Amino acid sequence: MSEGDRVMIWVTLHGRHVGNAFPFLAGRPVTGRHLDAEAVHIFRISDGLLTEHWAVRNDLALIRQIDS
Repeated sequence: MSEGDRVMIWVTLHGRHVGNAFPFLAGRPVTGRHLDAEAVHIFRISDGLLTEHWAVRNDLALIRQIDS
């Protein structure tokens, strides 16, 4: 979706828990579980370049999938 100088994307990432690259996952044992994570990203574009980025992720849902 886009309007003016902003573009928004809503993504669902699918993967397997094979490591802990994010700091909020540090110290958690690797589970090998399948994970799904949703996020919304909003970009501002100026002169054909991405100049700003905002994101909303549901980290709690990701942790619940790992810990379940």
